[in-house]
Amino acid sequence: MGIIYKFYEPDNDYEQIQADLYNNAIGKYGTPGNATADQIKERYRVEGFDNKGVQYAFDDDKPIAYIQTRKVIETKMVYIGYPWSTTDCPEEVKDKMFKNMVNYLYTRDPEYKIVCGVIQDSWTDIRDFLKKYNCTVENEYKTYLLDITNLSKLDNSGYTSKIGTSDDEEALFELCMSEPGFSDTFPNEEAVKIFVKGILKELETILIYKIDELVSSGAVFSFEPDRNNIINTRFTATRDYKFEYWKAYVIEIAKRLISKGLDGMKFTLFDRQPEHLEFYDKYSSGTRTGFIFAVPKP
Repeated sequence: MGIIYKFYEPDNDYEQIQADLYNNAIGKYGTPGNATADQIKERYRVEGFDNKGVQYAFDDDKPIAYIQTRKVIETKMVYIGYPWSTTDCPEEVKDKMFKNMVNYLYTRDPEYKIVCGVIQDSWTDIRDFLKKYNCTVENEYKTYLLDITNLSKLDNSGYTSKIGTSDDEEALFELCMSEPGFSDTFPNEEAVKIFVKGILKELETILIYKIDELVSSGAVFSFEPDRNNIINTRFTATRDYKFEYWKAYVIEIAKRLISKGLDGMKFTLFDRQPEHLEFYDKYSSGTRTGFIFAVPKP
């Protein structure tokens, strides 16, 4: 039968196919893959998206690749993903999926900007793939590698912390929405709520309080270091992006990592705030660069 292309259909087990393809593909970069079928199904339900914005490729009955998109009305942007695939997926399959999806998106949303994110500069194969289609870097951002040992020695008096539970969903949602720009990559507020619910359920999420007010929060993907002995952050949220609230979370996660026997390791933290640079200069040992590529019209 050869290669077969299918668009997303709910209740057809495509969510599990997508989770398996992503988790297996992302692993080669040393980054843990923790996508689940339930997460994907719920996200698609909330987003109410066009089914043609997600496509899968099968070699006969074997899933070999998928590509997905996400439309954000507030910013008039559509995020298109790299075609995650099995190692034996032909390159021409990924090329066809990407080109066809870009054509479709510009036909469907001619006034929107199409972009694609690349988390790390070491993902050279993905960057080279995008450059084939004349994609250019729209924005760069830094992910800092922070020194757990030195950070854990800092004073964090004036703040208390706990591990979040499902009872904290409303409070964590409110915190996330208070951070400028946090919701920009979500299609709507309900999608943020689903994100918060999943984070509290699946990860050890730290909540930081000043007196009785929740002021910052965050979680790491796993307490198992990646192949570079780095703990990777899943998310952070800070009330009004205040430096002292953000710093309180950073110190607390460092202390917890030490308590789990991870002395000497580094952990990643993505940040856009220039006022934090002095802190990074003192406590980071390097950076990774991520990119947002603009995808041009065909």
